[in-house]
Amino acid sequence: MTDIVIAGYKRTAFTPAFKGAFAKTRPDDLAAAAVKAVVAESVVKVDDIEDLILGCAFPEGTQGFNLGKIVAVHAGLPQAVGGVTVNRFCGSSMQAIHQAAGAILMGAGDVYIAAGVESMTSVPMTGFNPMPHPEIMKAHPGVYMGMGETAENVAKHYKLSREEQDEFAVLSQTKAAAAQAAGKFKDEIVELNGVSEDGCIRPGTDKEALAGLKPAFDANGTVTAGTSSPLTDGAVATIVC
Repeated sequence: MTDIVIAGYKRTAFTPAFKGAFAKTRPDDLAAAAVKAVVAESVVKVDDIEDLILGCAFPEGTQGFNLGKIVAVHAGLPQAVGGVTVNRFCGSSMQAIHQAAGAILMGAGDVYIAAGVESMTSVPMTGFNPMPHPEIMKAHPGVYMGMGETAENVAKHYKLSREEQDEFAVLSQTKAAAAQAAGKFKDEIVELNGVSEDGCIRPGTDKEALAGLKPAFDANGTVTAGTSSPLTDGAVATIVC
């Protein structure tokens, strides 16, 4: 079997939506910055890049059209490099990597850029004009379910208590804050518009503070804002070959 590797990784900083440093930055600019940086540092030949696969959970508005190809052009890649946009909601960027690896295995190319972008400032959580099919909504409401409701279902299924989730969140924030303070993220972040540091990490988070938060998605649930992904603006790019 062909060995497939991630041969490069770059990202912008991740900043809070609406009030963060990238609130006025277009998502195509975010993604292009990450792609440019990962290509610039790579030893692969740009002419060998087969395709840019871009994950985006809500490809509307400034994230609309075929954002994958738009970002490829914006990043200065040769016209021969293709571009495609994929959507698996919060798993969109991972799906891009899966598709790149699968394409290499089937002999459809040797070098791919797998990327992801989301400007949650630019596009509301359910899109600009959601119109669920009434019969599908009634029979299969889960296909329209957001990740918050999904998290509640996962917590119930695996019997994950509120306390366990809070403990994990504290550990996660503590590790992230320590890594940021030690400069562990500097090599992977590309500076854009003067921003080179994540804005979503909360140093000093403790169980007492998290315990005071109300459930965010179900009044009787266990998932809170403190145990959820924040609303974020940012982009990533990897080279898969």
